[in-house]
Amino acid sequence: IPMKEVINHVYFNNKIRLNNLKVILDLDDTEFLGVREYFYTSIENLIDNATRYASKVIEVTLKNGVLTIYNDGPAIEEKYITGGFKPYEKGSRGQFGIGMSIVQKTFNKFGYSLVVENMNPGVKFTIKH
Repeated sequence: IPMKEVINHVYFNNKIRLNNLKVILDLDDTEFLGVREYFYTSIENLIDNATRYASKVIEVTLKNGVLTIYNDGPAIEEKYITGGFKPYEKGSRGQFGIGMSIVQKTFNKFGYSLVVENMNPGVKFTIKH
């Protein structure tokens, strides 16, 4: 699946909600092995999450088989970094507690890992084989 197309589709479908944020897209032609609809849902969840927490900036980078989504919002709780995302566990601004669990399970299903890192400032999600 050409991930650039998936990411651009999600971005353009959510552009109005992203209006108050600076969104930086740096995308190469990396392809992921999997199901387009699953990746679309996962990227949409990641962008929605970034939109909810970002202060001013969201950066989406796709380079050499690695996808990173960064936002300059508050740090993520340590339990999610070390223990992963469990269904129905909501973060401080979470809605249903299921989105990040779906993201993690989707990418894992196709052999990709999801790594979450607190930056200074912000949070970075990295997906790679």
